[in-house]
Amino acid sequence: RRDGATDEEWETANADPPTGWTWDNQDSTVANENGTRKSFLTLTKSNNASAHSLIYKNVPASPNKTYYAAIQWASDNDGSGNNCQVGLVLRNNTSGRLIVFVVAANPTPNFFVVRWTTSTVFSAIAYQSTIAPTCTISEYLILAITSDGTNLNFKYAPLHEGGEGNYVQIYTETISTFLTSFDSFGVTILKNSGTTNRLFCDWIRVV
Repeated sequence: RRDGATDEEWETANADPPTGWTWDNQDSTVANENGTRKSFLTLTKSNNASAHSLIYKNVPASPNKTYYAAIQWASDNDGSGNNCQVGLVLRNNTSGRLIVFVVAANPTPNFFVVRWTTSTVFSAIAYQSTIAPTCTISEYLILAITSDGTNLNFKYAPLHEGGEGNYVQIYTETISTFLTSFDSFGVTILKNSGTTNRLFCDWIRVV
């Protein structure tokens, strides 16, 4: 059952950040909510090596849900090199710790699950895909993190003509390993090189 209070379809044009969302390390990043017929959120980042810039909001009262984001990224480097990471994030609001689940091009698509002590302080790579996954970087992907109260399960699926493909689970981590707990979720972008990189988010849903 979807949690309507936490779903986000970006259907109205709002301020930066969109209503109900909060920046962590906004840095050079600009959020644009395009509330047109094809509504989406764009995060545009111009500074290099400034860690993650994310918008987040509180999780539901019962946080053991699956958090989904339909995303795509674009780069002025045409996807060559590990120049941009975009994806889904869970955040501990007390400590500032993050678990980010991102897709990057290096130069083919790769998935990473990365621990950050704060949005600007890297901790460790928990998971990195070793082969190119069955997806295309220029198309929308669905990233998902499921919490059962003990573990976080990370999976992805292609987005085909508005429908979800078969999910592939790629990593599991106990919440106590790093986050301890989490209070919020959101989307994030990290830029390593180039002039401008963008995250496009079609929707976020909580089930």
